[in-house]
Amino acid sequence: MRFIFNRIRLSLCVIGLFAFSISHAQSPKENTEDHIEYNSSMDTENIYVQLSTDDQSTMLAMLHRGFYVYFDVKGKKKKKVSVQYPLEMEPL
Repeated sequence: MRFIFNRIRLSLCVIGLFAFSISHAQSPKENTEDHIEYNSSMDTENIYVQLSTDDQSTMLAMLHRGFYVYFDVKGKKKKKVSVQYPLEMEPL
């Protein structure tokens, strides 16, 4: 009987954690800045960023020169955490 009670309690905890993680996932927000639209969202494990533009010169500049996506981790407007596209390749 005690085993069954512990099993039920464990199942309820797992269901509670799953509900907590779903409720804290952020929904996408659309912003426009300098001809670039971006959406961002996150779940419990990943951050998703979608960039798009209809402006051909902006598109070509992004493809040829690349770009950085900065994350303000502490809310102090410092550019310490970033992702670069394309990645710099080391010579062979």
